[in-house]
Amino acid sequence: TSYISVTGVQTCALPISDGVVAVGAIGNDDKGEDAGSAYVFDATTGSQRTKLLPDDGATDDRFGWSIATANGVVAVGVRHDGDNGFNSGSAYLFDVTTGQELFKLTAPDAAEFDFFGTSVGISGNIAIVGALFDDDAGNDSGSAYLFDVVTGRELAKLAASDAAPGLGFGSSVAISGNTALVGRIGAAYRQCRGRTRHTGRGPSPRSPLRGVRARPAPRGHRVRAPWSGAPGAVSPVAPSPAPKARS
Repeated sequence: TSYISVTGVQTCALPISDGVVAVGAIGNDDKGEDAGSAYVFDATTGSQRTKLLPDDGATDDRFGWSIATANGVVAVGVRHDGDNGFNSGSAYLFDVTTGQELFKLTAPDAAEFDFFGTSVGISGNIAIVGALFDDDAGNDSGSAYLFDVVTGRELAKLAASDAAPGLGFGSSVAISGNTALVGRIGAAYRQCRGRTRHTGRGPSPRSPLRGVRARPAPRGHRVRAPWSGAPGAVSPVAPSPAPKARS
């Protein structure tokens, strides 16, 4: 039996994939008080492989609030990042082997108190990030975003078919292949083959087969099914330059 111990910090999430365990430590002070960090451990031996720190970490960011790992990449949510307004949030992608920062992800329409990075997930070359208090459909209605792990580009923005103030869509996320699960306060939505099904407690959507509203990807960037042409698509986003890879 192997034991993993991180002393003196508050841990938040411990996903396991491909023989490694990723641990978020939101109370770490290396980059300032409660700036946060993350650790990668060998799931078999319990030995630490690397420590993850963002290049631009800052006091009270709470880097590591959410964390996911798959296919050699670690995604780390930083919902208190203030690059685009107080608590607008961000997420980072790292190489799980080297610990190198690959991309910093932010929402193109980010605003203060969106809490982008509350939840993160990875499957294949797609990362999903929840923005619990995005206000597109009213205060704290929430949303989730899909990103290309290879390029760092946004692919689509997801919102609940019954989006409303206080819904908290994006409080939790998960993704596997062509299926994404997005939680909101008291319920969840499953996006699969272009349809959305409502699960868990809470009122069901007005039309459970209408689907999560997926904002199409910028022109020239193909999105793999079912994200392309999903029911309820809203206006396209303007093309944005590719994020600069971290050296």
